[in-house]
Amino acid sequence: MQLNQFPADITGSTGSNADLKASKGPWTKASGVAGDLRMATQSGLTDLTTAHVGVGGSTEGFTCTAALKELCASWEDRLTAVRDECDRLEGALARTGKDC
Repeated sequence: MQLNQFPADITGSTGSNADLKASKGPWTKASGVAGDLRMATQSGLTDLTTAHVGVGGSTEGFTCTAALKELCASWEDRLTAVRDECDRLEGALARTGKDC
């Protein structure tokens, strides 16, 4: 039995689900997607950081400088969390695919 099928009784006649198997393909594909998203997020994080280099000096005296720095830090935190979670998921999904 495969997870992508929906049988009327997944427990079988014995009441056990020991014969339940998943195919490796979806797990491997999901791992790849998580890896791609991790790389894209890292790229966005790098671009954000690069774009804000020197902003403090060139906007000194403007009231928006503190808000801009706070906003940048907030987005850096969010993107870092997404990148790290994608990294964790990529490994976990790949291991699950190998164990199927």
